[in-house]
Amino acid sequence: MTQRLLICFAVVSLLYGFPAGAQEISRARPLVAQAAGPCVPGLVVFYNSFGPTAADLYSSGNGYYILGNANATVAPGTSEAVSINFHATQNEHLTVVCIPVEYANLGDAATNTFNVTIYTDAKGVPGKPLAGPIAAVTNGNIGICCPIVTVNFPAPGVALKKDAKYWVVADTVAGSTTEAVWDFSYLTEAYNVGAGWAALPNELPAAQILGTVP
Repeated sequence: MTQRLLICFAVVSLLYGFPAGAQEISRARPLVAQAAGPCVPGLVVFYNSFGPTAADLYSSGNGYYILGNANATVAPGTSEAVSINFHATQNEHLTVVCIPVEYANLGDAATNTFNVTIYTDAKGVPGKPLAGPIAAVTNGNIGICCPIVTVNFPAPGVALKKDAKYWVVADTVAGSTTEAVWDFSYLTEAYNVGAGWAALPNELPAAQILGTVP
């Protein structure tokens, strides 16, 4: 996993999506290898931005903050939610979302809890809640191995319709002091304007979405 300098942008609340001013953290971290394949064996993977290898599943320590509006250090008085979109390629039942979320551990006694909700799509942004919120807890501090959080939705799962778009939203409740980080995917982008290919940093939160096919 890459090593980068600490970056912290101007204070802007991130509602849904990734504006330029969203609170972001980036810091040097050692490479940590984890198992490849589905994060929950036996389920069908509907969406995956882990990779490109088992040693580089996500860019650990580099990501967007998930903040409660009562956070004391990152952006006091400002909440920050993070979301990704995906579409169903067939009729599916979503049962598990795996996301690498780490506790920021800034020494201010912030909480490490957050919620995960599945939303419908409303012209390119999250629309209405479809399932959840499911309470989740960060799995380790920044600087410690293996922060993948497994979020389970009750059986038989969230019914998804073929070709429809959905959103995974990670947020907090009013009054929360949460300071957490959803790590970026390690998959990269590149562009070529005639002088050869150049890599672009990726700022897509990493995730794996799984379930069953009825």
